[in-house]
Amino acid sequence: MDMEIALSIVRFLHYSAAIQLFGMAVFETWIAPEGLSTSLLPLSRPIAVFNVWILFLSALAWLGLEAGYLGDGWVDVLNPSTIGLVLTATPFGQAWIWSLLLGFLAIVVIHTLGLRRLSALAIVGTLALAALSFVGHAVDQTGIMLALSEGSQVIHLLASGFGFGSLLSVVLLLTRISDPRLAGDCDRALRRFSGLGHAAVALALATGLANSWFILHDQPLTLTSLYQLLLVVKVALVGTMCIVALVNRYVFMPRIPKGVIGVRLLRDGTIAELIIGTIVIAVIGVLGLLSPS
Repeated sequence: MDMEIALSIVRFLHYSAAIQLFGMAVFETWIAPEGLSTSLLPLSRPIAVFNVWILFLSALAWLGLEAGYLGDGWVDVLNPSTIGLVLTATPFGQAWIWSLLLGFLAIVVIHTLGLRRLSALAIVGTLALAALSFVGHAVDQTGIMLALSEGSQVIHLLASGFGFGSLLSVVLLLTRISDPRLAGDCDRALRRFSGLGHAAVALALATGLANSWFILHDQPLTLTSLYQLLLVVKVALVGTMCIVALVNRYVFMPRIPKGVIGVRLLRDGTIAELIIGTIVIAVIGVLGLLSPS
């Protein structure tokens, strides 16, 4: 397998796990009422455990592939001296030490505290997702531009992570909404998520535009650049996702009190958002390997 393909796959897995872990932990800690959160534990626990392990293992794989990418290819993927050099002598490595530590900490938290201490997992998930702001094209800036770019990227990742990462929890929630004991909790959680989701989408769109400017402000705009072409594809996918989200909120969600059809429509619409968002993460995995010029 080509190393760039392997690296893009690992990047996709790591971003997906970080976003899903963050979104699910935040949703079930601060959005869902306690009764609903407890009810969702049997469904969310195996998903969280899976994402925690993918987060840590993909961090290790990303480090090895980065060593091979910067070194002499596959022979350096497991070369301790090359890996050590990447960790100590490159901006990526110095930032990645934190990602490795946070990935390991997430494993410790979920296997010792469990999901009943979701707040601890939510904090670790927040830090793990924010840490991704310090690798990639954002670090190509210097001085005040670097600080602004990294700050914008932190906000972008957390806003996007909440908006997209919480969607699977919404799907799980919809499996409980027919239970009379949980119907009120489900309604409150959906309304809280909807209100915060509007703010998250606005922040994600604003910082996404800012991040694009930070990266491309001194580059000629042309679709002959694969980076810029994929960026246009990403924007189109995000726009489509926003339209689906609006339909879910203002067309399908009000139909829930009218019967099962409303729940089914909202579930299918949310799954559609998940599919589009997953494709967006795959595009991001490739964008990080391309030169903006």
